[in-house]
Amino acid sequence: MKRIFLSSALAVVFLNGHAESNHCKVSDFNGDWVGFQADVVTIPPTPPTNPGTNPHTGACMFTVSDGMITDGTCELRMLVNPGPPPVLISPTGHFDGTVEVDPDCSATLTFDFSPYGRNTQSTYQVQLAVDKNTYAGRWENSSGLLGPTNGVKKPKSKSNRNFDD
Repeated sequence: MKRIFLSSALAVVFLNGHAESNHCKVSDFNGDWVGFQADVVTIPPTPPTNPGTNPHTGACMFTVSDGMITDGTCELRMLVNPGPPPVLISPTGHFDGTVEVDPDCSATLTFDFSPYGRNTQSTYQVQLAVDKNTYAGRWENSSGLLGPTNGVKKPKSKSNRNFDD
């Protein structure tokens, strides 16, 4: 009986320690990230002020340090005319923002494009993976667009930040 109790006690201590080590904190997001997203909503035009939107894909690069997002840049690709030939545009936008992380590794990332001339804020609700180097989730912005997102932390040895890495 003592052996069973001791074995059980050791297992509980081990599992509890393992669970504690998987708790997330804001600093787990520190580093350089590349995030990808897709817009799945088409908003029809309402002339004269709203030209409407086309579904698009995007890649965003950003740096996180202690819950603050800096150096954010997104490159979006959207179809503006199906053609033939198809016409794609690739607008680029800069942003800053914040990261909030819960102990269960769910997180909210906020991208604010307004300091750079675009009156848009995007909110990402994501789940950080066990390795704390990837995330997946959903995003939406203040224009009513939304879709899936995922991201990967760039290795620390990479100092060059561009989309060609």
